[in-house]
Amino acid sequence: MKKLIFVLAILVIGCIPLPSINTIVSDEYRVFEPELLGSWASFERPNPSEYYEFTEMETDSVSRYRIVENFYKNSDTSQCSATLVRIDDEYWLDFEFDFDDEETGTRLMDLGNLSTMTMLPVHNFCRVDSFSPSLTLSIFNPDWLSEYAGRHPSGIVTLSAANPDLPVFTGSLEEMQGFLIQYGHDDNLFVPLVTLMRTTEIDN
Repeated sequence: MKKLIFVLAILVIGCIPLPSINTIVSDEYRVFEPELLGSWASFERPNPSEYYEFTEMETDSVSRYRIVENFYKNSDTSQCSATLVRIDDEYWLDFEFDFDDEETGTRLMDLGNLSTMTMLPVHNFCRVDSFSPSLTLSIFNPDWLSEYAGRHPSGIVTLSAANPDLPVFTGSLEEMQGFLIQYGHDDNLFVPLVTLMRTTEIDN
């Protein structure tokens, strides 16, 4: 229970890829952009201590990304896999976290402003606003999603019973894609997640 409370607390503190019960990925929208491959680091912090390595992984003849977070001068790493989709001319990354910690069943991933920890095999996704010269990611504004859920109580966005500030996507694949087509172009509904710059070496 303490772990669950900790997870929920982290989820509502700041901007993270919002959780979704279902994926937003289908074959018709799946794409692969080599521009994402390589090392990226956030320079929004005075002394960046980690960088993100995007590599190609192939599953069932489908290319996806493996993202490994490396802590500089430290052996600790965390990782997830991601699939890129293009829906109505907008790019989205759908994250799946790797659970290889048998003791806790969790996997840690830091995507900029805070760390997120998930205990269930849910998806997380964000919009890709630019690939070059920086990799810029954004998410739906959680406050707007909470208001949306209030107006559509039987809709595809649900608020946590334990915490009404926690929006969770619960729609089907088709409903999720329709939601992104309808609202994915409106920049006013989004908030920045993180901006990463390409780098080959980081010095503290």
